[in-house]
Amino acid sequence: MKIVSGFVMVTNAQSGSEYISIHHTIPEPFFQIGFDFLHLFM
Repeated sequence: MKIVSGFVMVTNAQSGSEYISIHHTIPEPFFQIGFDFLHLFM
């Protein structure tokens, strides 16, 4: 399983100028789910 770590920049779906910084080490399967989850609130 690939691990995504360090800074992860998530672009705001409604405003490309806004970013969310994630400082956690996230297992890749949950990484994409996290993106989908975050976009529900953007």
